[in-house]
Amino acid sequence: MTISIKPTATETTIQENGSDIFTINSNGITMSSGKSIGGNAPQVTVLTSGTGTYTTPINASYLVVEMVGGGCGGSGAGISGTPGTSGGNTTFGTSFLTCNGGTGGPAPTSGVGGTATGGTINVQGSPGQGGFDCRSDSQYQQGGAGGDSFFGGAGRGGFVNGGGNGVGYGSGGGGGGVVNTTNAFTGGGGGAGGYLKAIITSPSASYSYAVGASGAGGAGLNGHYSGGSGVSGVIMITAYFG
Repeated sequence: MTISIKPTATETTIQENGSDIFTINSNGITMSSGKSIGGNAPQVTVLTSGTGTYTTPINASYLVVEMVGGGCGGSGAGISGTPGTSGGNTTFGTSFLTCNGGTGGPAPTSGVGGTATGGTINVQGSPGQGGFDCRSDSQYQQGGAGGDSFFGGAGRGGFVNGGGNGVGYGSGGGGGGVVNTTNAFTGGGGGAGGYLKAIITSPSASYSYAVGASGAGGAGLNGHYSGGSGVSGVIMITAYFG
C-alpha cells in the first residue's frame, strides 16, 4: 500500500495506491465518495404554512425533522356553542411522517389533542380544558383553556369576553365566555396538534410536505362569546453533513 500526499496552492489530496481517498480545502474534508467531513454547517429549513416539496441539500448525510399539527380553535359559549374548526394535519413525505391536528366539540366539551406517527419520538398534543356550567350559577365562569402543543402557548379561556388565541405552533385556542350566567356553558378549549421528532438516515432526494392549518374559533350562541383561534403547525428540518 502506498500513501501519497499531493498539495496544490488551494487544496491537498491524499491518495492510496494512486487513487484519491479524500481532499482537504476551504470547504473541509471531502471523501472520494463525494461526502463532506466538516466544513458545512447544518442547514435549517422552517416551513410554517402551505404545501410543497423539500429538496434535500447535496451531500446531506442525515436529516432531523421536528413537526407539529395545527391547533384547534376553542368553542363558542352557549347551551351548545359552536365547535372550533379542527387543526390541519402536518405531513412530511406524504404519509411517511404525520402529525394530526387537534380537535374540539361544542361547549362545554374539551378538545382532543392530535396524534403523531412515524417519528423516532411521537407525542400526542395536549387536550383542551372543558368549559363550565353557568346555567344555575350566580357567578361568571371562565372558558376552558386551549391545549398546549409541544411548543406551548395555548389560548386562555374567555371570562366575560372571547377566548384567547393561541400563540405557540400547534396550540389550541381558548373557549369563549358567557354574557350572563343564565342557561349557558362557557366554551371548551381546542386540542393541540401532535408532535414528532424523526432522524432520517440516507435521506431521499426530496419529500412532499403539508403544514397543518390553524383552526378557527367557534361562534357563541344567543349573544355569548366566541372561541379563540388555534395556531398553524410547523416543520423544522435540519440537514447535517459528513
